[in-house]
Amino acid sequence: MEKIVHLIFTLEAGGSENMLIDIANEQASLADVSIILINKKYSMDLVSRISQQVHFYSLQREEGSRRSFGFLFKLWTLLLTIRPHVIHCHNQNIIRLLPLYRNKTVLTIHCLKAFTMHLKKYREVYSVSGAVSDDIRMRTGIISPVILNGINFINIYPRNNYLCRENASIRLVQVGRMYHEIKGQHLLLEALNKLISTEKYRHLHLDFIGSGPSLPYLQKLAHTLQLSKHVSFLGEKSRSWIYEQLSTYHILIQPSLFEGFGLAVLEGSPPAYLLLLRTMQVHQRS
Repeated sequence: MEKIVHLIFTLEAGGSENMLIDIANEQASLADVSIILINKKYSMDLVSRISQQVHFYSLQREEGSRRSFGFLFKLWTLLLTIRPHVIHCHNQNIIRLLPLYRNKTVLTIHCLKAFTMHLKKYREVYSVSGAVSDDIRMRTGIISPVILNGINFINIYPRNNYLCRENASIRLVQVGRMYHEIKGQHLLLEALNKLISTEKYRHLHLDFIGSGPSLPYLQKLAHTLQLSKHVSFLGEKSRSWIYEQLSTYHILIQPSLFEGFGLAVLEGSPPAYLLLLRTMQVHQRS
């Protein structure tokens, strides 16, 4: 049986981390799959979603610590025990930890404008979209095959009524890591301020779902723009919570400055046939 190891530094809520777990869980029906988490930084919600068929190892390295012989010995010993055919890396710097395994390593690039320093050290480099593949080819000359993300839409509850009662709030939502230089949440706050103060659309409320380094800055910006009554920062939520709650919003907005693959946009717009399917399921249960 093919043995596959997925290597990643952290398992926090994010598109690449969610994609990794989805892939590993699917692969486990056909291969011997392991996830090795390098750093001592993870979301319990993500870890709880790992299938029992997937071997999970946490090396508990302190984030930011330098490479130590003790840590490398643990990693290399584990790889010698597993004897993988493929090592799938989800952070490109991981190649520095694998001098003896470069002929087995592949890398997935999840975003535009990724660093390119280590790309040519991998046996193969994959991209999550055509845009990412084109970006890598133009900057490095590397031909990066595209493997698209998959979404199980059946788990997402679609909204079936977009009407809003008179004087009731129109509910807006943005889902993603609080990293405004990439996700553009500051632009969304500025646009909301314009709608409310200039255009006089006062029945608007925006929820931010996610955590990250820009959270204090965005909270301060919301306060400066006098949007405290119109904006809520809900923090990090589980995928199941998000999938259940998306249908309670009228509009999902993703103001990203650049994206490798707009996973949250697709999750916020499940196909119309799902509405019919959900209706049929409810009818059958009743």
